[in-house]
Amino acid sequence: MKKYLAVLLFALCPLVPAAARLAYGIVLAAETAWLIACAAGIRAITPKLSGNPGRYLAVAFLAAATALFSLALRAYSPILSLSLGFYVYLAAFSCLLMENDVFFSGRPRRSVPSWPLIPSVVIFSAIRELLAAGTLSVPLPEGIRFFPVIPSYASYSLGFWGTSGAALILLGFVAWAAKFAQRRLNARKGEA
Repeated sequence: MKKYLAVLLFALCPLVPAAARLAYGIVLAAETAWLIACAAGIRAITPKLSGNPGRYLAVAFLAAATALFSLALRAYSPILSLSLGFYVYLAAFSCLLMENDVFFSGRPRRSVPSWPLIPSVVIFSAIRELLAAGTLSVPLPEGIRFFPVIPSYASYSLGFWGTSGAALILLGFVAWAAKFAQRRLNARKGEA
């Protein structure tokens, strides 16, 4: 579990600057779901190929899946595509980190699957947006639509929570909470 948690946190780090709005988190979560589904398809194909060409093909296929998602996002909403730009490719890097054991070790997956990354990104970006602006947003073809959740939140001046530094603080808190929960679970299993 320690290795998986470290990889999960490292995989989330490239998304920290991008997921300041829930709308961006939703787009990046959709991309992550797409890439994980593509990675599952790659895992089904690559065992039939022997040696390193299968691994390189997997990375190339994941890059092609990322480019297709970027084109689909550009067709859906050019504004969101421009706003997220490079972060779409960083999400592919995160997916590659999560799938690293399968792609590069040749062993079957022994750790927790990478699907928890999807709700993690959405929840993380929702918490950041609520703390920073008191709003929630959704992606639309014409951009982003904001819904005020906490009235007069701008007067509280808590915009710090929308910065990358605050995201790292929140990520540290999430890591602590996950480790604490895991220790409690292990202690209960030990008592039973």
